Amino acid sequence: FFLCAQWLLAMLRTMMMRARPAGIRATALGTARGVTAHYTAAVEREPTYKYQPTLPALPVPPLEETCELYVDTCKPLLSPAQLERTQQAVQEFTKPGGIGHELQERLKARAEEKDVACPRRSWLEEWWLDGAYLGFRLPCPAYSNFYLLFDRVRPDLSQARYAAGLVAGVMEWKALLDSEKIPAEKLRDGTPICMDQYSKIFTTCRVPRRGVDLLRSFEPSRHIAVMVRGSMYKLPVVDSNGNALSVATLEATFEKLLEEAPPLPKIPLGSMTAAHRDTWAEVRESIYADNAASFEDIERALLVMSLDDATPSSLDEAGKLICAGQYDTSMNRWYDKLLGFVVFKNGFAGLSGEHAPMDAPVPGKLVDHAVKRIDSLGTSSPNISAASAAAFSPIEWRVEESTQALVNAAVFDTGLMLSNIKLRILHYKRYGANTIKSCTPLSHSFLLCSSLSSSMHDSNATRAGES
Repeated sequence: FFLCAQWLLAMLRTMMMRARPAGIRATALGTARGVTAHYTAAVEREPTYKYQPTLPALPVPPLEETCELYVDTCKPLLSPAQLERTQQAVQEFTKPGGIGHELQERLKARAEEKDVACPRRSWLEEWWLDGAYLGFRLPCPAYSNFYLLFDRVRPDLSQARYAAGLVAGVMEWKALLDSEKIPAEKLRDGTPICMDQYSKIFTTCRVPRRGVDLLRSFEPSRHIAVMVRGSMYKLPVVDSNGNALSVATLEATFEKLLEEAPPLPKIPLGSMTAAHRDTWAEVRESIYADNAASFEDIERALLVMSLDDATPSSLDEAGKLICAGQYDTSMNRWYDKLLGFVVFKNGFAGLSGEHAPMDAPVPGKLVDHAVKRIDSLGTSSPNISAASAAAFSPIEWRVEESTQALVNAAVFDTGLMLSNIKLRILHYKRYGANTIKSCTPLSHSFLLCSSLSSSMHDSNATRAGES
């Protein structure tokens, strides 16, 4: 079984090495994630999904090539005796009529089935998502989710106005995506790359299941979810005519929510999304029948906007509160959502995202647009009042006392876990990405050397991790 698993991983590496266009140097991390970092937006404004119908399906690499790469990968890790045994096992694996050829034929059949059921659908995607993300049982924050810390620090803006500008910017970008005005992306040699992840950014949510979680997909909604001190609210952001709410209306609404939200939630269910995935799955399963509408409201939301009472004093502290948190952070998050914006009281903001549906560069494009919207904001909107706020409704939960005790315990347990995470952001200006990418054979060797150097020359052992 171990050899078969290693064969599959080696085959993936072979496939990525073979599929890489000439002149493109893909890093190990980039290929493992299924995406290279070396792409640029098309110069021409080509429609977002223009090339989707013509993209080639993911190939199944030849068995011999996969096994050859597997042996080459093992060489630096094994003793001569171990390597000899490995080579003998590979020979047995690949002999005519052996299990290797049987598995290879099964893979080819799977690839054909996937292509018939959904043309150009990857035969590997489902296995990759389950193995790398959805089957991973440790909590999403700190272990799986990504985070983005915005460089627009605006202490001159109220918390409500900053949040309103972000949501307005997101809705502008969504309108561009809906009309396919986000340019199709290509590699440097002009080869188009898959844009499928863009179609999932507003329509996907992770749902806990025992053993392996589920990625739930649905049609785009017209509302967002807002979290204030652990309480949750459904806020429609598109009116009956299909127009997005204005910055002024959003600001007034967020101000009203900040005023009306209680100091503590009745049921801090958000903390469960930071718990062990099987624990969260059991709780969700036990309360779903009585709370189906509430789950629909938050899971189908375009995004979650968390308005935090915290006032971080630095980028390090703000980053930690978004990436991880402190004792009461988890109750004001829904870590299963891809777009989980966080806005603090003093002008810091960022995003915590569930990683399974896509890699961070995709929502990064959205964030680039949204934060630019912040640049255009004045310090206040004229005639802001509660009367101009949009209608919203609370997202309420009904649970038994025993479940309430589990949820309350999750606030403490996840708070302890998140508080134990350290973050240090280093701004190094002597050289940047281009210099690091010029290192051969892999730019990751530069990072490895930097980490080793830090470990050797700094008495504080934690510095190596911070590097």
